[in-house]
Amino acid sequence: MKEALKLFLKISKIREERAQAQFKKLNFELKKSEQFSQQVSDYVREYGEQMIQTAQQGVQVAFLQDSNAFRNRLENGVNEQKQQIVGMKHATEQSKAHALASQLKVQAIEKVLKRKNAEFAHSKEVKENKVREDSLVSRIKK
Repeated sequence: MKEALKLFLKISKIREERAQAQFKKLNFELKKSEQFSQQVSDYVREYGEQMIQTAQQGVQVAFLQDSNAFRNRLENGVNEQKQQIVGMKHATEQSKAHALASQLKVQAIEKVLKRKNAEFAHSKEVKENKVREDSLVSRIKK
């Protein structure tokens, strides 16, 4: 049984490492996406401000319409990115929960294995004491 627990612990540790790696990967991708989305949002805001300044200078209506259409496409892209980021946040949270569960599972198995080792050592000590006692009793009776 002790060997089975050791094997189960080894497998659980491998799963924990994988879960941790998956969480770190998703978290990195999430942060990267959030930074990119923020950059694009900042650009859309700056582009809108530039468009207003250009309109005040008196440019052709066609140019303003094209600029506004481009700005709208950028805003739509930012909104789509935000929706994807929400999904990534959810996946990251699930990954984090899975990694934590894996870690707790490993700790529980280690605790059981430690207890089993202590029980084994205690029973071995009891047996050795019994053998010594029997040996002493047999020597005394001789």
